[in-house]
Amino acid sequence: MLRRLCKISASKFTARAIGVCDATSRPAIQECAEDFSSLQGVCAPGVDAGADAGLYTLHRARRVGFARAGNARVRRPIKCFICDTPARAFVKCTAGHGGFYCCERCTVKGETVNRKRVYVNSDCPLRSDQSFLDQTQREHHTGISPLTRILNFLPVKFFILDYMHILCLGVIKKLLLFYWVGRPKKKVGISISSNAVQTLSERLPSLKRFLPVEFPRKTRGFLELAKFKATEFRFILLYCGPIILDGILPKQLFKHFLLLHCASRILCSPSLCVPYAEYAKKLYRHFFDLLPKYYGTDSAEINMHNLIHISDVINFKCTLDNLSGFPYENQLGQMKKKTSLSCQASGTILQKNE
Repeated sequence: MLRRLCKISASKFTARAIGVCDATSRPAIQECAEDFSSLQGVCAPGVDAGADAGLYTLHRARRVGFARAGNARVRRPIKCFICDTPARAFVKCTAGHGGFYCCERCTVKGETVNRKRVYVNSDCPLRSDQSFLDQTQREHHTGISPLTRILNFLPVKFFILDYMHILCLGVIKKLLLFYWVGRPKKKVGISISSNAVQTLSERLPSLKRFLPVEFPRKTRGFLELAKFKATEFRFILLYCGPIILDGILPKQLFKHFLLLHCASRILCSPSLCVPYAEYAKKLYRHFFDLLPKYYGTDSAEINMHNLIHISDVINFKCTLDNLSGFPYENQLGQMKKKTSLSCQASGTILQKNE
């Protein structure tokens, strides 16, 4: 089942379902655009209301707004699209995350190292909205996205590099599972003894009694690391990582992790994210440039490469948390609980989502 959610950019609004597809396979991108057919507004020039219902209503929502009770309208222009990497490639009709030209922010060409696609170069020319629309790098595109037909649509700026998927479920999970705890480390020169791993596993649960109620998930040991949720990896990245990893990781790797921690803390702080955005970007870039030295040349995969671009969210003058996938993941979990039988799932969600 495919689900698409939206969120009004105000604190009192929660994510809501705008499209549910109950199917055995993923539909075409043209079919997904029709999920917006219930919105109301005015027609976009060059977009037919009958043949392109999804694009038509997307543009109407931007120009006029959403219809509310009593014929009142609330104008809510589309701010951005928040998706994981495969979903962004799907809706934008671009190369997938294993392609040679898959980076959404620059024109870097990937290389194959140890049967992995890596993107080592961090100084390639950046993509612009116009270069995307003109498809100046043909290898990056697999077709023409229907979304490009929306008036004033910005295909690069409007798509956020979501830090929940890239940083929490991507970089931090990779470091913990593949390099530090989960697998043998000899091939990349990392030496963490089994006793140190056991100490690390004991430190995390010991913090439980100090956590305030604002943290939705309490800590658990690293024996369940493979089952950790994004919020748990976020807790390690932003809060307890420097505490539990101190004395466990070799000194140079610990300092390397602190680059990632400090940059992420800056971009998640409402008071620091705008004035220190460039400094955070330099920290991310330095972290990325040191990856081959500490973890091998095959470590610069697309999630790691995206670190040098993730600070672009500051263009919206907000923190990483303000434009992340966390609200939608929470709502998705509630939606899953409401569905019992797959043949009745769509109707059940739509009835209970009102």
